[in-house]
Amino acid sequence: MIDRIRDIMSFLKTAFLMLRKGENKEAAKHILSGARKILSKVAPRSGSGYVKLGTGDPYDTGRVMEVLAFLYPLYGERIEVIPVFDEAFLESKMDVKGRFRLSQILFPLISMYADRNVRNFIKEVRTKL
Repeated sequence: MIDRIRDIMSFLKTAFLMLRKGENKEAAKHILSGARKILSKVAPRSGSGYVKLGTGDPYDTGRVMEVLAFLYPLYGERIEVIPVFDEAFLESKMDVKGRFRLSQILFPLISMYADRNVRNFIKEVRTKL
């Protein structure tokens, strides 16, 4: 689990560095607008819970918490995030309500993939990783 979190963090770091390039800015705009559409449709309407998270290394746990801090406006009132700095740990309990339809994800994803800039960006990410 911890290795998977590190892999995801490494992937996100590489992707964000690549998005800063000039030719990838249009792809970034399209990806962000599609992600915003997906999140607005799929996000739970109400809910509560907690997540207890630790990677075993205080530095890596801090990095994960740093990323979660950017998402705080989305979950802050409903979900409590509890860091565990001294051991590898993942525990959660959630109670969420909302609607989920496959079409709400597929149509924005198809729209994103239809854009040539996004396809080129995906190819570039695959070659770098």
